[in-house]
Amino acid sequence: MSLYGNQITSIPDTALANMQLGFLMLSGNPLQKLPATLGGTARFYQVQVQDTNVTDVPVTWPKMSLASWFVLNAFRTPLCGDSVSSGGVLATINWRVQCVEQVVLYNGILSHSYYPLEGKTMERTLELLQMT
Repeated sequence: MSLYGNQITSIPDTALANMQLGFLMLSGNPLQKLPATLGGTARFYQVQVQDTNVTDVPVTWPKMSLASWFVLNAFRTPLCGDSVSSGGVLATINWRVQCVEQVVLYNGILSHSYYPLEGKTMERTLELLQMT
């Protein structure tokens, strides 16, 4: 689900609790805090918070059973500053935290918010092959 650039300032902790998502894009919003729950977490493989004001990951996230290849894309956020080394929740997790810009070029269109299903499916297949 993409909520890119909607001027969202907060998300209630239980707003996503009953959703069955795999991908959540919150990039380009003035968010400072992430919701405590993500819903059906076994399918969650990526959350993007690029260009937000998010400073830490909720303490509840490491306790959720997120996909083993889960990625948090946090380019241009306080998360990519000193959070990992200063001992926040990020220091205790084994997910991939990306601090590089994620953009997609698809049919000549460069975008932060458009992520073609075909491309995501291919990427996930490659990641699974690399794990075996």
